[in-house]
Amino acid sequence: MKNESVYFDLHDSIKLYCASKGIVVQLIEGKSAIPNAKNDLAKIMWGLSTGIYSKAVGRLWKPAIYNRNTVFVGLSYVQSINNGEKISIGCSQLFDAEGNGMRLYLRPLKNPQIIQKNPYMRNEDASKLMLNLKKLYDDSVPTYDLKRVVIHKTTFFTKEEIEGITRGLSGIEDIELLQIQEFSPWRAIRFDSSDMKNVSLFPIQRGTVIQLDKDTFLIWTHGAVQNEELAGKNKNYYKGGRGIPAPLMVRRFLGKSDGATIVNEIMTLTKMNWNSGDSFYKILPVTLDFAKMLSRVAKQDVVMYDKPYDFRFFM
Repeated sequence: MKNESVYFDLHDSIKLYCASKGIVVQLIEGKSAIPNAKNDLAKIMWGLSTGIYSKAVGRLWKPAIYNRNTVFVGLSYVQSINNGEKISIGCSQLFDAEGNGMRLYLRPLKNPQIIQKNPYMRNEDASKLMLNLKKLYDDSVPTYDLKRVVIHKTTFFTKEEIEGITRGLSGIEDIELLQIQEFSPWRAIRFDSSDMKNVSLFPIQRGTVIQLDKDTFLIWTHGAVQNEELAGKNKNYYKGGRGIPAPLMVRRFLGKSDGATIVNEIMTLTKMNWNSGDSFYKILPVTLDFAKMLSRVAKQDVVMYDKPYDFRFFM
Protein backbone atom coordinates (compact mmCIF):
# COMPACT_ATOMS: atom_id res chain seq x y z
CA MET A 1 0.00 0.00 0.00
CA LYS A 2 1.70 3.16 -1.18
CA ASN A 3 0.27 6.68 -1.52
CA GLU A 4 0.98 10.22 -0.31
CA SER A 5 -0.09 9.48 3.27
CA VAL A 6 0.66 5.74 3.68
CA TYR A 7 3.61 3.55 2.76
CA PHE A 8 3.44 -0.16 3.59
CA ASP A 9 5.45 -3.01 2.11
CA LEU A 10 4.84 -6.48 3.55
CA HIS A 11 8.32 -7.78 2.67
CA ASP A 12 10.09 -4.84 4.33
CA SER A 13 7.78 -4.87 7.36
CA ILE A 14 8.49 -8.56 8.00
CA LYS A 15 12.22 -7.92 7.72
CA LEU A 16 12.03 -4.99 10.16
CA TYR A 17 9.92 -6.91 12.67
CA CYS A 18 12.30 -9.87 12.59
CA ALA A 19 15.29 -7.53 12.92
CA SER A 20 13.77 -6.05 16.09
CA LYS A 21 13.55 -9.60 17.50
CA GLY A 22 17.05 -10.59 16.38
CA ILE A 23 15.75 -13.07 13.79
CA VAL A 24 17.39 -13.44 10.38
CA VAL A 25 14.73 -14.47 7.86
CA GLN A 26 14.80 -15.66 4.24
CA LEU A 27 11.69 -14.95 2.16
CA ILE A 28 11.26 -17.06 -0.97
CA GLU A 29 8.81 -16.30 -3.77
CA GLY A 30 7.23 -19.38 -5.26
CA LYS A 31 8.16 -18.41 -8.82
CA SER A 32 11.83 -17.97 -7.89
CA ALA A 33 12.04 -21.56 -6.59
CA ILE A 34 10.69 -23.16 -9.76
CA PRO A 35 13.26 -24.09 -12.43
CA ASN A 36 12.72 -22.61 -15.89
CA ALA A 37 14.68 -21.71 -19.02
CA LYS A 38 16.34 -18.70 -17.36
CA ASN A 39 16.61 -20.09 -13.84
CA ASP A 40 17.77 -23.71 -13.67
CA LEU A 41 17.91 -25.84 -10.52
CA ALA A 42 21.66 -25.32 -10.03
CA LYS A 43 21.21 -21.53 -10.04
CA ILE A 44 18.32 -21.76 -7.58
CA MET A 45 20.28 -23.98 -5.19
CA TRP A 46 23.35 -21.74 -5.47
CA GLY A 47 21.30 -18.65 -4.61
CA LEU A 48 19.67 -20.35 -1.62
CA SER A 49 22.92 -21.81 -0.28
CA THR A 50 24.87 -18.54 -0.56
CA GLY A 51 21.97 -16.63 1.02
CA ILE A 52 21.68 -18.99 3.97
CA TYR A 53 25.46 -19.20 4.43
CA SER A 54 25.97 -15.43 4.47
CA LYS A 55 23.04 -14.90 6.84
CA ALA A 56 24.63 -17.44 9.18
CA VAL A 57 27.56 -14.98 9.56
CA GLY A 58 29.53 -16.68 6.82
CA ARG A 59 31.78 -14.78 4.41
CA LEU A 60 31.29 -15.73 0.79
CA TRP A 61 34.48 -14.07 -0.45
CA LYS A 62 36.77 -11.13 0.20
CA PRO A 63 39.08 -8.89 -1.84
CA ALA A 64 42.59 -10.17 -2.52
CA ILE A 65 44.09 -6.74 -1.74
CA TYR A 66 42.69 -4.11 0.60
CA ASN A 67 43.69 -1.41 3.11
CA ARG A 68 42.98 -2.85 6.56
CA ASN A 69 42.70 0.59 8.18
CA THR A 70 39.89 1.79 5.88
CA VAL A 71 36.11 1.69 6.29
CA PHE A 72 33.47 2.56 3.72
CA VAL A 73 30.23 4.41 4.40
CA GLY A 74 27.21 4.69 2.11
CA LEU A 75 24.92 7.68 2.74
CA SER A 76 21.40 8.23 1.46
CA TYR A 77 18.36 10.24 2.45
CA VAL A 78 14.66 9.54 2.19
CA GLN A 79 11.48 11.42 3.00
CA SER A 80 8.80 9.41 4.79
CA ILE A 81 5.32 9.91 6.22
CA ASN A 82 5.09 9.26 9.97
CA ASN A 83 1.71 9.84 11.67
CA GLY A 84 0.70 12.10 8.82
CA GLU A 85 3.88 14.19 9.10
CA LYS A 86 6.61 14.21 6.45
CA ILE A 87 10.04 13.55 7.95
CA SER A 88 13.51 13.27 6.42
CA ILE A 89 15.68 10.31 7.37
CA GLY A 90 19.42 9.86 7.06
CA CYS A 91 20.39 6.31 6.11
CA SER A 92 23.93 5.05 6.51
CA GLN A 93 25.74 1.76 6.01
CA LEU A 94 29.13 0.91 7.46
CA PHE A 95 31.43 -1.56 5.67
CA ASP A 96 34.85 -2.72 6.77
CA ALA A 97 38.02 -2.80 4.67
CA GLU A 98 37.06 -6.17 3.16
CA GLY A 99 33.71 -4.82 1.98
CA ASN A 100 31.80 -6.78 4.63
CA GLY A 101 28.65 -5.06 5.86
CA MET A 102 28.90 -4.22 9.55
CA ARG A 103 25.94 -2.05 10.56
CA LEU A 104 23.00 -0.15 9.08
CA TYR A 105 21.92 3.01 10.88
CA LEU A 106 18.85 5.26 10.52
CA ARG A 107 18.53 8.73 11.98
CA PRO A 108 15.74 11.34 11.56
CA LEU A 109 17.14 14.68 10.41
CA LYS A 110 16.41 17.88 12.30
CA ASN A 111 15.47 20.77 10.02
CA PRO A 112 17.23 19.35 6.93
CA GLN A 113 18.31 21.60 4.10
CA ILE A 114 16.10 20.95 1.05
CA ILE A 115 17.69 21.51 -2.35
CA GLN A 116 15.66 20.61 -5.46
CA LYS A 117 13.35 18.46 -3.29
CA ASN A 118 16.32 16.47 -1.92
CA PRO A 119 17.12 16.59 1.83
CA TYR A 120 20.67 17.29 3.02
CA MET A 121 22.09 17.10 6.53
CA ARG A 122 22.79 20.16 8.61
CA ASN A 123 26.19 20.52 10.27
CA GLU A 124 25.03 19.10 13.62
CA ASP A 125 23.24 16.08 12.09
CA ALA A 126 26.26 15.19 9.96
CA SER A 127 28.58 15.45 12.96
CA LYS A 128 26.37 13.26 15.19
CA LEU A 129 25.93 10.64 12.47
CA MET A 130 29.69 10.33 11.98
CA LEU A 131 30.28 10.13 15.74
CA ASN A 132 27.75 7.30 15.97
CA LEU A 133 29.29 5.42 13.04
CA LYS A 134 32.77 5.79 14.51
CA LYS A 135 31.46 4.45 17.84
CA LEU A 136 29.88 1.48 16.03
CA TYR A 137 33.26 0.67 14.51
CA ASP A 138 35.09 1.02 17.82
CA ASP A 139 32.48 -1.12 19.61
CA SER A 140 32.96 -3.91 17.07
CA VAL A 141 36.40 -4.56 18.64
CA PRO A 142 38.29 -4.03 15.37
CA THR A 143 41.64 -5.69 14.80
CA TYR A 144 43.01 -2.60 13.06
CA ASP A 145 42.95 1.08 13.98
CA LEU A 146 40.69 3.27 11.88
CA LYS A 147 42.83 5.66 9.84
CA ARG A 148 40.77 6.27 6.69
CA VAL A 149 37.05 6.76 5.99
CA VAL A 150 35.59 6.72 2.47
CA ILE A 151 32.02 8.05 2.12
CA HIS A 152 29.88 7.44 -0.97
CA LYS A 153 26.72 9.41 -1.79
CA THR A 154 24.63 9.83 -4.96
CA THR A 155 24.03 13.56 -4.41
CA PHE A 156 26.64 16.28 -3.93
CA PHE A 157 28.08 17.18 -0.52
CA THR A 158 27.02 20.57 0.82
CA LYS A 159 29.34 22.85 2.78
CA GLU A 160 27.44 22.05 6.01
CA GLU A 161 27.70 18.31 5.40
CA ILE A 162 31.44 18.51 4.76
CA GLU A 163 32.01 20.58 7.90
CA GLY A 164 29.85 18.26 10.03
CA ILE A 165 31.42 15.08 8.66
CA THR A 166 34.98 16.27 9.25
CA ARG A 167 34.05 17.45 12.76
CA GLY A 168 32.40 14.13 13.62
CA LEU A 169 35.44 12.24 12.32
CA SER A 170 37.90 14.44 14.20
CA GLY A 171 41.20 12.63 14.65
CA ILE A 172 40.94 10.84 11.30
CA GLU A 173 43.04 12.78 8.81
CA ASP A 174 42.27 10.73 5.70
CA ILE A 175 38.62 11.35 4.75
CA GLU A 176 37.37 10.75 1.21
CA LEU A 177 33.99 12.22 0.15
CA LEU A 178 32.79 10.90 -3.21
CA GLN A 179 29.60 11.62 -5.12
CA ILE A 180 28.79 8.64 -7.35
CA GLN A 181 26.04 9.18 -9.93
CA GLU A 182 24.54 6.12 -11.58
CA PHE A 183 22.84 7.92 -14.45
CA SER A 184 25.04 10.06 -16.69
CA PRO A 185 24.65 11.14 -20.34
CA TRP A 186 28.09 9.80 -21.30
CA ARG A 187 28.53 6.80 -23.62
CA ALA A 188 31.61 5.31 -25.30
CA ILE A 189 32.34 3.19 -28.36
CA ARG A 190 35.06 0.56 -28.32
CA PHE A 191 37.44 0.15 -31.27
CA ASP A 192 39.60 -2.88 -31.98
CA SER A 193 42.31 -0.91 -33.78
CA SER A 194 44.41 2.11 -32.83
CA ASP A 195 43.38 3.98 -36.01
CA MET A 196 39.75 3.84 -34.77
CA LYS A 197 38.46 2.28 -37.99
CA ASN A 198 37.32 -1.11 -36.69
CA VAL A 199 34.41 -0.84 -34.27
CA SER A 200 34.37 -3.72 -31.79
CA LEU A 201 31.51 -6.20 -31.69
CA PHE A 202 31.50 -5.81 -27.91
CA PRO A 203 30.96 -2.73 -25.71
CA ILE A 204 33.61 -0.87 -23.76
CA GLN A 205 35.50 -2.98 -21.21
CA ARG A 206 34.48 -3.06 -17.57
CA GLY A 207 36.96 -1.02 -15.54
CA THR A 208 37.58 1.62 -18.22
CA VAL A 209 38.20 5.08 -16.74
CA ILE A 210 38.09 8.50 -18.41
CA GLN A 211 39.20 11.50 -16.36
CA LEU A 212 37.19 14.70 -16.92
CA ASP A 213 39.11 16.97 -14.52
CA LYS A 214 41.32 16.61 -11.45
CA ASP A 215 38.38 15.61 -9.20
CA THR A 216 35.89 14.07 -11.67
CA PHE A 217 36.07 10.89 -13.73
CA LEU A 218 33.89 8.32 -15.48
CA ILE A 219 34.20 4.63 -14.62
CA TRP A 220 32.50 1.78 -16.45
CA THR A 221 31.61 -0.77 -13.78
CA HIS A 222 29.43 -2.51 -16.38
CA GLY A 223 30.99 -3.64 -19.63
CA ALA A 224 32.72 -6.46 -21.46
CA VAL A 225 35.15 -8.71 -19.60
CA GLN A 226 37.43 -11.51 -20.73
CA ASN A 227 36.52 -14.55 -18.66
CA GLU A 228 37.53 -18.01 -19.79
CA GLU A 229 34.91 -19.80 -17.67
CA LEU A 230 32.04 -17.67 -18.98
CA ALA A 231 32.99 -17.07 -22.61
CA GLY A 232 36.05 -19.15 -23.48
CA LYS A 233 39.73 -18.36 -23.82
CA ASN A 234 40.46 -14.77 -24.93
CA LYS A 235 36.76 -14.19 -25.61
CA ASN A 236 34.51 -11.42 -24.35
CA TYR A 237 31.60 -11.84 -21.97
CA TYR A 238 28.99 -9.10 -21.60
CA LYS A 239 26.60 -9.49 -18.68
CA GLY A 240 23.02 -9.15 -19.88
CA GLY A 241 24.11 -9.47 -23.49
CA ARG A 242 22.53 -6.27 -24.77
CA GLY A 243 22.45 -2.49 -24.45
CA ILE A 244 25.16 0.16 -24.29
CA PRO A 245 26.69 0.39 -20.79
CA ALA A 246 26.60 3.75 -19.05
CA PRO A 247 29.46 4.83 -16.77
CA LEU A 248 29.28 6.01 -13.20
CA MET A 249 30.28 9.64 -12.79
CA VAL A 250 32.48 10.09 -9.72
CA ARG A 251 33.20 13.51 -8.25
CA ARG A 252 35.45 14.08 -5.26
CA PHE A 253 34.56 16.76 -2.70
CA LEU A 254 37.29 15.95 -0.19
CA GLY A 255 40.25 13.59 -0.07
CA LYS A 256 43.81 12.93 -1.10
CA SER A 257 43.92 9.33 -2.38
CA ASP A 258 45.23 8.77 -5.89
CA GLY A 259 42.83 7.93 -8.70
CA ALA A 260 43.95 4.31 -9.00
CA THR A 261 43.08 3.66 -5.33
CA ILE A 262 39.60 5.16 -5.67
CA VAL A 263 38.88 3.24 -8.87
CA ASN A 264 40.10 -0.09 -7.47
CA GLU A 265 37.97 0.35 -4.34
CA ILE A 266 34.82 1.13 -6.34
CA MET A 267 35.40 -1.84 -8.65
CA THR A 268 35.98 -4.13 -5.66
CA LEU A 269 32.82 -2.96 -3.91
CA THR A 270 30.70 -3.75 -7.00
CA LYS A 271 31.46 -7.42 -6.29
CA MET A 272 30.68 -7.35 -2.57
CA ASN A 273 26.86 -7.42 -2.54
CA TRP A 274 26.18 -10.78 -0.95
CA ASN A 275 22.46 -10.22 -1.42
CA SER A 276 22.98 -11.51 -4.95
CA GLY A 277 25.53 -14.27 -4.53
CA ASP A 278 24.97 -15.51 -8.08
CA SER A 279 25.74 -12.11 -9.59
CA PHE A 280 29.08 -11.60 -11.36
CA TYR A 281 29.04 -7.96 -10.25
CA LYS A 282 26.65 -5.06 -9.67
CA ILE A 283 26.80 -1.68 -11.38
CA LEU A 284 26.84 0.24 -8.10
CA PRO A 285 29.31 -0.37 -5.25
CA VAL A 286 27.69 -2.20 -2.34
CA THR A 287 27.78 1.03 -0.30
CA LEU A 288 25.17 2.58 -2.59
CA ASP A 289 23.41 -0.64 -3.60
CA PHE A 290 22.46 -1.16 0.04
CA ALA A 291 21.60 2.54 0.32
CA LYS A 292 18.76 1.98 -2.15
CA MET A 293 17.40 -0.88 -0.07
CA LEU A 294 17.77 0.97 3.21
CA SER A 295 16.03 4.06 1.83
CA ARG A 296 13.05 1.90 0.91
CA VAL A 297 12.94 0.15 4.28
CA ALA A 298 13.19 3.50 6.10
CA LYS A 299 9.76 4.50 4.77
CA GLN A 300 8.02 1.90 6.95
CA ASP A 301 6.12 3.12 10.03
CA VAL A 302 7.66 0.36 12.17
CA VAL A 303 11.26 1.43 11.54
CA MET A 304 13.39 2.13 14.63
CA TYR A 305 15.76 5.09 14.60
CA ASP A 306 19.13 5.59 16.28
CA LYS A 307 19.58 1.84 16.58
CA PRO A 308 22.24 -0.06 14.61
CA TYR A 309 21.08 -3.05 12.59
CA ASP A 310 23.21 -5.94 11.40
CA PHE A 311 23.04 -5.76 7.61
CA ARG A 312 22.25 -9.50 7.37
CA PHE A 313 18.74 -8.84 8.69
CA PHE A 314 17.92 -7.12 5.41
CA MET A 315 19.56 -9.43 2.90
